[in-house]
Formats: sequence, C-alpha cells, structure tokens
Amino acid sequence: MKTLIKNACLWLRYFLCMKKSIKQNIGRIFAEPTVLSEETPAKIREYAENIDMEGSRLDVWAQQFFSLAFQYGVAHALVDYPRTDMKEIRTKADENAAGGRPYVTMLNPRQVIGWKSKVEKGESCSH
Repeated sequence: MKTLIKNACLWLRYFLCMKKSIKQNIGRIFAEPTVLSEETPAKIREYAENIDMEGSRLDVWAQQFFSLAFQYGVAHALVDYPRTDMKEIRTKADENAAGGRPYVTMLNPRQVIGWKSKVEKGESCSH
C-alpha cells in the first residue's frame, strides 16, 4: 500500500511539474503579439479575426494548438467549409451572405483514429 501511495505522489508531482512547464514554455513562445506580414491577403486577415468561426482569433487559436501539440507531441487541424445549399447560392455575394468561408477545427490527437497520406505531384497530401 505504501508503494502505491508513493507512486501516486510521484505521478502527481510529475503531472503538476509537466503542466507548469508547458504553460511556461507556451507563454515564452507567444510572449510577443503575433503579427501578420504586410503581404498577407485581406481575406486571410479577415479570417484571422475568427479563424474557427467560434470567435477565436488566430493568435489565441495557435497558442491553444501549440499547447496541445506540446502535450501530446502532435496535434491536428481540420480545415473545412460549411455546408451550403447550391440551389440558393449562385454568386460570390450569395456565398458571403450565407457565411460561406473556410474555417479550422482543432483536433485532439485522441480524437484521430487514423489518416492516410501520399505524395502527389511532389506535394504531400493527407486525407
């Protein structure tokens, strides 16, 4: 029983130290504000204000993503597009009015069962 309690205490200490270390290291990386370059297209700047269509700015989202990757050694991002009714949307203005634009979703590595990747025309393609 003493060994079990000792192991539990060691595990708790490790967990608390790891959590503190992650916070400190992430804080150092994102200590300065994230700045988009002047060449960044206007649409990307617009998307960066609400990158996930849930109100998260790109810098906040990136910090959470990096923290997840730091904890698990890997993190996944899924870029998607909302479903739209092709009968109603005929023009780019219709698409914009319907809120049609790409957005990104952060996936915890425990949520990803598997994926495939291959090289096509010299570029890596995952699906």
